[in-house]
Amino acid sequence: NGQIASGEMNKYRFRAKKGQRLVISVSARELVPYIADAVPGWFQAVISLIDPDGNELAFADDYRFDPDPVLFYKIPRDGEYKVRIHDSIYRGREDFVYRLTVGELPFLTSVFPLGGRAGSEVDLILSGGNLTEREMKRFVLPETPGIIRIGAPGEEALSNVLPFHVDNVPEEAERGENNRIGRANDIALPGIINGAIDSPEDVDCYRVNAGGGRPLTVEIFARRLGSPLDANLTIYDGSGRQIAWNDDFDNPSAGLTTHHADPRVTVKPPGGSCFIKVADTQSRGGRAFAYRLKVTQGDPAFALRATPSSLNARAGGTVQCTVHVVRLDGFDGPIRVAMKDA
Repeated sequence: NGQIASGEMNKYRFRAKKGQRLVISVSARELVPYIADAVPGWFQAVISLIDPDGNELAFADDYRFDPDPVLFYKIPRDGEYKVRIHDSIYRGREDFVYRLTVGELPFLTSVFPLGGRAGSEVDLILSGGNLTEREMKRFVLPETPGIIRIGAPGEEALSNVLPFHVDNVPEEAERGENNRIGRANDIALPGIINGAIDSPEDVDCYRVNAGGGRPLTVEIFARRLGSPLDANLTIYDGSGRQIAWNDDFDNPSAGLTTHHADPRVTVKPPGGSCFIKVADTQSRGGRAFAYRLKVTQGDPAFALRATPSSLNARAGGTVQCTVHVVRLDGFDGPIRVAMKDA
């Protein structure tokens, strides 16, 4: 447990043996996400691994899209090593705190699939370092939809945890080569597809039979579930004409997020078949670039978020509250807000 003052650099030393596979990780932004008083704002941690001769072997200033760094390294020889930590531009103050973890510890980098149907059992494939298991067979999911957390076992400890999406919509896996509209996989409404952008330049195509006049909602769950995929969605009508596209859906109920990387599209299709294309915006791919594609067709809806989330007021007095409206799937009707049991 440490703290960085202005211009400060912290160092820690430890003995390691040849062949040890170390995971060096920092929790910093995760602990104090943001101080809303301008400079210096966020603590951007940088870690370096120093060998017994004083040479820098490796460094990290993030992990995928997460600003908190993680370093994986196989020790080349016995000796005393050092870990160095500082802010990227050497800022610091009382709230620049961190937790540094060093060891042959389990670290979970990805889970596939990224979710499952509520109340079912699912077989999971685990990827990462220092794991004792690479599969979790017949993992039982809760009956209630939502986001749960999944970790993996190591020799002496559990790994970090990753978010896992539980829904009550029927789902299936991506099938075969579907990298063009002519090879699109069929999706039944409502439905979820568990897929992956397997390689750079890969795209996945799907076909859905959507009735006209009712909004069709297509949504990707990827970045919010720990996937490095920066997805975009393109929707085509039955003739191949583009009718909608989205890269990032700005979700006002997601809190302070600097990059809303999961897309969401609502469109009223003309009827008949329409096609959905999933791609990575940065033309990257690999085994970890997994996603869940959810397709539904139904009535528009809305959600409310209040700031602050609870009120305290003297009897007969007044207090200010802001109510944010999140309009979903084309909802444009009036909304009446009232106090309940005031």
